[in-house]
Amino acid sequence: MPIYYTNRALCHLKLKQWQSALQDCRLALEVDSSLVKAHFFAGQAQLELKMYDEAIMSLMQGNSGFGCLVTRGTPVWKTWKSQEIPHSTGKGQGKSGKI
Repeated sequence: MPIYYTNRALCHLKLKQWQSALQDCRLALEVDSSLVKAHFFAGQAQLELKMYDEAIMSLMQGNSGFGCLVTRGTPVWKTWKSQEIPHSTGKGQGKSGKI
């Protein structure tokens, strides 16, 4: 049953119906407070509604239930930032100039 609410919340987010999305997330969380999707979608809706403190809390709660966002104690965005991204010339060629 809570999955129905999170799926509908995603539809509301895509339609930019922030309040309806938030309401569905709250309904889902009443049934199962550990739903990562519900916390994440609620955070997105709260950001759009300029409910910044609530958004931070929702996103942090979602993050705590989603262990892969932290790898060996390092947040994923720091891991990604440290990885080297191959340079492209914009013409389908890499650094070597070969296709």
